[in-house]
Amino acid sequence: MHVEVTFKNNLPSTVCRGKHMHGKSSEINWPQRMHRQFVRTSSSVLNQCNPKPWKDAATVIIAARPSTFKIRGPASVIDYSLLMLKRNTGSSFLPDSYVFPGGVIDDGDLSSEWLQLFKPDDLLGLNSRINLPPIYTTNRASSVPNNVALRICAIRETFEESGLLLVKPNDSPVREGVAKFNAMGPRVTDVSLAELVEWRKRVRQNAFEFINLCRLLECVPNVWALSEWSNWLTPTVARRRYDTAFFLCCMDQVPDTKMTPDDREIIKSAWINPYTAIEMKMSGKLSLVEPQIYEILRILNFDRVSNLYRFNRKRSEMGTERFVAQKLLAKNGIISTLPGDSSYDNNYDNSLVDTDCIPIDDTIEENCRNNEYLHRAIYHQPDGNTLGIMCNITQRYGHVSPVDWKNFVLSQAGD
Repeated sequence: MHVEVTFKNNLPSTVCRGKHMHGKSSEINWPQRMHRQFVRTSSSVLNQCNPKPWKDAATVIIAARPSTFKIRGPASVIDYSLLMLKRNTGSSFLPDSYVFPGGVIDDGDLSSEWLQLFKPDDLLGLNSRINLPPIYTTNRASSVPNNVALRICAIRETFEESGLLLVKPNDSPVREGVAKFNAMGPRVTDVSLAELVEWRKRVRQNAFEFINLCRLLECVPNVWALSEWSNWLTPTVARRRYDTAFFLCCMDQVPDTKMTPDDREIIKSAWINPYTAIEMKMSGKLSLVEPQIYEILRILNFDRVSNLYRFNRKRSEMGTERFVAQKLLAKNGIISTLPGDSSYDNNYDNSLVDTDCIPIDDTIEENCRNNEYLHRAIYHQPDGNTLGIMCNITQRYGHVSPVDWKNFVLSQAGD
């Protein structure tokens, strides 16, 4: 199977430096990407880990079916929407871009106080996964399993940024895979909107306050509703790097309460049909970064949220692959290779920071023709704005490849 997606990219750019093999210096602007910046002060538990040139983070792709389905046209074949958050225009990192909720892990996410809220045996299954990247298995100086702490981080950040609480009442069944919004019912409605806004401020200032909020609501973060989806580590060409665990959470419905952005880093929250998101990206009406584009195109393999849920609950038991893009400087642009690509160097030192792109003496087109296996994003010059995703490999751990957007659109038009 060969997949190629091409569209315009209007993201802010950073300079990718390098020299071609024929000796000519070159500076090419290529779009910034990766995950939202949410830098917190380094703390004791996190500092006891081995030092790394990146921060650990977690994000969650939340898919939910609208209670009233009014979408018409090709997008109507997809019966769910994704929670997307728009970053502030004045942000120094990915301004105006739409991202999934998430952020950097905090000591509060690793606090042993969480073990007083969860029942002793409730978390056993979450830490017994196989074939997981280091971010999930790192041994921290905490009694909270890392795979659980990352889930708490993603849930806490979702509350901070959008006001959505992915929690479960203490007396409800454990290990329910679908997040049931109405299950919180009376507990959440007993807290006024003004109180929740105040709690969001408190949690944003001190992640330990999320523990106190859960105590007040007699609930726990619904860590069972999150399943491993992917893992993206920022490329070495970046000055600020993040190792981000991507989780998937399927909700029984889009919440009928009004969610509000935090009006700091996030200025808008919206439930967007994944087909519409890519369509708007292609027309320049919506700004997305490379991992979000890639993952939305993977999600478009599923027309029903129930199918998406069943697929990943089973697939996540097989393992999760880490993606670290390697940037090749071609004569006419940038090739962002991913694992499995014929040009990908599995022995490359991914611990580096702020490196030059790897120069090659080919054009993008020549390099694509000369390689059998393609798993890459491409950025053409002179403007650096045209992004294409190419994939003809078999994904590891039972995962799906991004859909071929052009063929996908044609197939929907024919239905």
